Order: sequence, then structure tokens, then C-alpha cells
Amino acid sequence: FLETGQINFANLEAEGFDVSASYEFVVDDYLFRLRATGSHQDQLNRFFNPLDAADVDPEIQEIQRPKTTATLGASVEYGALTVGMQTVYQSKQGVDEIEEVLGLGDNQALYGDAGFFDSMIITDLNANYRYSDELSFFAAINNVTDEEPYATQNAWPVGPRGRTFVLGLSYSM
Repeated sequence: FLETGQINFANLEAEGFDVSASYEFVVDDYLFRLRATGSHQDQLNRFFNPLDAADVDPEIQEIQRPKTTATLGASVEYGALTVGMQTVYQSKQGVDEIEEVLGLGDNQALYGDAGFFDSMIITDLNANYRYSDELSFFAAINNVTDEEPYATQNAWPVGPRGRTFVLGLSYSM
């Protein structure tokens, strides 16, 4: 008799902080909304080896895991019209596994400081007009400054099409 099974040993250790703030105020007939969020990670380690608890896979500064991110959003509402913007900041990210970029653990440094994509700022604009309780029209410009994605297998942190324009309507019954 032979029986096999799986062991789920995965462990994650993270260290950092998150902040968030929002503020609303009215001036005459205009409602202004401001919000800011941010995150800074000093450590993001994954452990997969149940036989060696020191076998760590550091992931901070790898693609889609920047050390610092921040978002700033602002909108103004006047009657049925709302106009807004959102800006996202992401700090530099490695072109490969961070162990190989910097030579961590038993790995040889393949890139050093040249192995990082630059930090990026992405801005989106949007507008919405509520014609009635059932019908709204909306428009958006995503990636206003037409930032190019990092050269990886996935388009990140912006899409592969660059700047995009959106027009649409929403109808609820």
C-alpha cells in the first residue's frame, strides 16, 4: 500500500506600514473629495522549504512588488457631473528575481543597480454625468502621459496599449 499527499508549508513574513487619509469639503455648490494612500514595505519574504526554515525567497522590489507605492486621488462634483483624477506612484522594480539582480544568498549578482526598472508615475482622468437615476454617461483617459510598460512577459504597471480613451454609458433598470 502506498499513499501520497501534500504538505502545505508556505509561510510569509512581511514588514512595513500603510497610511491612508481622505478629506471632503464643500465650496458653494461644489463637493471636493481628496484621498491619499501609501504603502512602504521593508520586507516581503516567502518560505517554501519545510526542511530548511532559513531558505527564504525575498520578493520585495520584484515586479509587482515595489518597496513603495502611493495613490493620490481628487474629484469634484457639481450637480450631476463628477470629474476626477488619480495618480499612482510605484518605486523601482527589478528586471528579474531580486536574488539574481543583487546576488542575494548563493546567487551571483547578474545586474546590480542596473537591474531595476525606474520608478513610475501613472495618471488617469475620468468624468461621469448622471442624466437620471437610471442613465449615466462616462469618459476616461487612462495613462494620460502615455507611460510605457516594463519590458517583461506581462505589461506592468501600465497596459500594453499605452494611453487609452473610454466612452460609455451605464443604464440600470
